[in-house]
Amino acid sequence: QKRLAKKASFDSSYDAGGMKGGKDKKDATFGDGSGGADGSDGDGEGDGAGGVPTARRTARPGPANEQKEETYYDAIKREMSERQARTRAVMDGLDATNRLAMEGVRPGAYVRMRLRGVPCELVEHHDPCTPLLVGGLGQGEEKMGLMKLRFKRHRWFPKLLKARDPLMLSVGWRRFQSLPVYAIEDHNRRLRNLKYTPEHMHCIAAVYGPMAPANTGVVAVQRVDSEVRGWRISGTGVVLELDADFRVVKKLKLVGTPFQIARNTAFITGMFTSQLEAAKFEGASIRTVSGVRGTIKKAVKPGGQLRARDGTFRATFEDKILSSDIVFLRAWVAVDIPRFFNPVTNLLSRQLRRVADPDKGLKP
Repeated sequence: QKRLAKKASFDSSYDAGGMKGGKDKKDATFGDGSGGADGSDGDGEGDGAGGVPTARRTARPGPANEQKEETYYDAIKREMSERQARTRAVMDGLDATNRLAMEGVRPGAYVRMRLRGVPCELVEHHDPCTPLLVGGLGQGEEKMGLMKLRFKRHRWFPKLLKARDPLMLSVGWRRFQSLPVYAIEDHNRRLRNLKYTPEHMHCIAAVYGPMAPANTGVVAVQRVDSEVRGWRISGTGVVLELDADFRVVKKLKLVGTPFQIARNTAFITGMFTSQLEAAKFEGASIRTVSGVRGTIKKAVKPGGQLRARDGTFRATFEDKILSSDIVFLRAWVAVDIPRFFNPVTNLLSRQLRRVADPDKGLKP
């Protein structure tokens, strides 16, 4: 009977006070252990005037009541800001001379620079309307060597770039002209030579010039004169590695014919032009058109009893070959990277300024 009375009292209070009041009443009714499932009558302390127990309200844990803890990142930022504030306060107390010696030139200040070893043409042909960028080179940026670039032709440039064509590169603070050699890297890290740049993918470019640090941006231009009416930038890239030399290889297929056959041994001629060239390929694998494999053993001296021509060599095969067979050699030969470097000195010549003409447009 008491439970039924409590339920009726809760329903009446819920209907009168709404959802929120009903939840509070429910917490007040069933929050303490006075009316639990153990069958107690619940007439202990905390009973109200209407016989409904009143529970003690406690603060529930939640986002509003939890205190925000300071993370390690916030602590580091707070320490940095405090350190900067202390440094700024100390610097503000110094005079201009001491502050300049300790802090350096502040951003936005005008300075006077004295340059030595500058060509006189730079002063004679200086254009005040052309700004000059002043920068500094690192400790290892004055050395000359080969740079391995991750290069890509610009998608708006109309033509493909051919290997060994002159290209003006802007690498860091340097602007120079060089003859790049393009290649693509295989899965075994072999640099295979390319005659042209790929259509829509990156390639490797080996460029000779002043070394720049890795991850330095590169911009390539073919022409810098004012007569270019299309897109000017030829390609972009980034510096990957620096080295004294890179091995770029290309496929080589040499063809020869049997000169004299004796069982599994044969003398091959017409493949090489000299005995020294044949000696470089001793031990290389060769193959006939019919599929018989062989190995180059030794170069033969020209003349002698065989009356062999210069470049003839002795080779052994898995089976006897025919005199009509054609022997070919597939190999990889290194490509010579041109070591050409020409700095861009456009500021040492007279600059042609273009002025606007209302009748004829732009003219020099």
